[in-house]
Amino acid sequence: MRLMLYEGAIKFCRQGHDALERRDFEASYGSLARAQKILLELSTSLNEQVAPELCAKLSALYTYIYRLLVDANVSHGTDPLDEAIELLSYEKQT
Repeated sequence: MRLMLYEGAIKFCRQGHDALERRDFEASYGSLARAQKILLELSTSLNEQVAPELCAKLSALYTYIYRLLVDANVSHGTDPLDEAIELLSYEKQT
């Protein structure tokens, strides 16, 4: 399930990136909002009773990626999205 969430977040980040390059801000907002919802799901699904230290680190990472997506939406820049995609891809591999 987590793998599917990572794949979905990456897909929507890439769609948002492509839309920003086309200067289609409405499409980019929609795609990035969907990626943000996935990150919220990943963050809220952490079970801190099992591994509290790991969950705290993952929660901080998800919050950071979420902020990158917000920055991309506000600034209409692709650099934050590139970093978000890189981090999500790395997490997907692990």
